[in-house]
Amino acid sequence: MRMELRVHPEDVSRLSRARRAFAPVEARAQTRRVRLVFHDSPDRALLNAGLTLIERPRHWRLERLVPGAEPWSPAEPPPVLEEAATLGVLTTALPADLAPIAWFEAQETVHRVTAEAGNLTLTVWNGVARASDGTPPTGETDAPIPLAHLLIEGPEPAVRALALHLAATLRVQAPRLSLPAEVLTRVLEIPLRPKRSGAPVLPDQADVALTTGAAFRHIMGHLVDVMLDLSPAAMTGSTGTEPVHQMRVAVRRARSAITVFRTAIDTPELQQAANHLKTLGARLGPTRDWDVFVTETLPRVTSALPEERRLLRLGEAAQKTRMGHQMMLAFYLSSADFRLLGIELAWLAAAEGWLPLPPDPPVSLTDFAANVLHRRWRKLTQAGRSIEALDIEALHDLRLRAKRARYTAEVFISLYPGRRSARFIRRISRLQQHLGLLNDGEVAAGLLKHLGGAGGRHAYATGLVLGFTAARAANVRPAILQAWEKFRGAGRFWG
Repeated sequence: MRMELRVHPEDVSRLSRARRAFAPVEARAQTRRVRLVFHDSPDRALLNAGLTLIERPRHWRLERLVPGAEPWSPAEPPPVLEEAATLGVLTTALPADLAPIAWFEAQETVHRVTAEAGNLTLTVWNGVARASDGTPPTGETDAPIPLAHLLIEGPEPAVRALALHLAATLRVQAPRLSLPAEVLTRVLEIPLRPKRSGAPVLPDQADVALTTGAAFRHIMGHLVDVMLDLSPAAMTGSTGTEPVHQMRVAVRRARSAITVFRTAIDTPELQQAANHLKTLGARLGPTRDWDVFVTETLPRVTSALPEERRLLRLGEAAQKTRMGHQMMLAFYLSSADFRLLGIELAWLAAAEGWLPLPPDPPVSLTDFAANVLHRRWRKLTQAGRSIEALDIEALHDLRLRAKRARYTAEVFISLYPGRRSARFIRRISRLQQHLGLLNDGEVAAGLLKHLGGAGGRHAYATGLVLGFTAARAANVRPAILQAWEKFRGAGRFWG
């Protein structure tokens, strides 16, 4: 197994001591200077295609920056599409006007480590990156950027153990980007599209026949990539509320996937991952709830009563509480606990040895998916059989069932391409959206209790908000009924 991790440049000097505390070395470390030169055309043809061409002395390599037809798990080095001793030997069609666009010069140190779970190789790259346009560097923006990554190679349990050992005391973490992708993103100051985003989609079964275990690893790898990519923006809040929201959705999708696949691959490692995700979800949840209240629920009330100063004072108190939760989330996302969580989940997505042996005879992924989809659809339709008479609590339960059914359908939709599956997703999403408006009111009522509730200093403003959300809940019921009937009319797409 090979696991690539990012390490803070200031912590590289402490790696040797941390590694010696883990296990003895087999031989003296080998150190050399390396220089990677990145080439592309003036119009960035390779970069736009998610590729990079890297030159080392007497060695050329075409490598992926973002997953394409060759996806890779979080912390796994990206696939190399082609290697050759000289540029002219490469068979891939390349742009004609290639030129250097960036370089990375580093000290490469290789350690051989004897661990209880097996022998390991630890390679550390510690250096600086700079853009290359053929002109001398000038100004502060042209200053070299320090970067450091490391690669652990060896048996899966030993790789996991060493990665967790290092991350417990050093700023070592599963990377959002591979080393080449980080070099180009930092020095060219252009964002690469994220490795993955949105809901996970399984590969086409016509091309890849996945087992249930491989399907789960693919799903988990996608969602861990989403979480890692969103974590910096969620930590700072500098780009608005969406990163926290989407990160929370990714956590919920991952927890749902664990529940779905537990019947096939229930192991201690899977339960441990579920516990990690529950912890992360508990950190994201309050921040997201206060985001919705301050940026969505409360503005709807104040827009109707713009002159009501007591609503403005309630908003100030709510914003203060919101910022407190944002600070607590930022502290967690920058902590060793989150680094360990990222490595654990990345290892789970990349490793294979933790999976149980498949049943004999094996169950096809399509049959497994149909069984899971039917169970979740049946739970949802039975819960909403008398939807007109359901109270708020029962509708909240219906919303949760709809969400779980939608997450499951999104995962397996590629097994059932066509209009019926797309219509199912569209209609269940609309049902979930209408039910969510009711839930926003319940969440708002809970948050207002933290600000004193109906008997506190913001009692009048609290009453206004509760009255507004209650009225909206009453108004949304017809839309829920209509969305429910349309959803039931969509029918099952899995046969």
